[in-house]
Amino acid sequence: MDLPTQYGADYERGTGGNRAMLSAYRVLDITDQRGHLAGLMLSMLGAEVIKIENPQDSGDMSRAVGPHFLGPQDSEFFHSFNANKHSMT
Repeated sequence: MDLPTQYGADYERGTGGNRAMLSAYRVLDITDQRGHLAGLMLSMLGAEVIKIENPQDSGDMSRAVGPHFLGPQDSEFFHSFNANKHSMT
């Protein structure tokens, strides 16, 4: 069995013979900061996770969590806990 190349999203979603444990599942992540880790773990296990953000509140609150930022309202915390997720508002 091959190891994942990158935190689950590239873990062969049914291609190449090996399948990720949750590759047949699609999950809607409507949580705030308290639920990021659960969605991340599901995506690492192969589930397709779709992050839904509220457009009226400038999105997820964790976009503004510092101290490290990639751009305005674009924190590394947000990117690290929302890796392998699709996003929509």
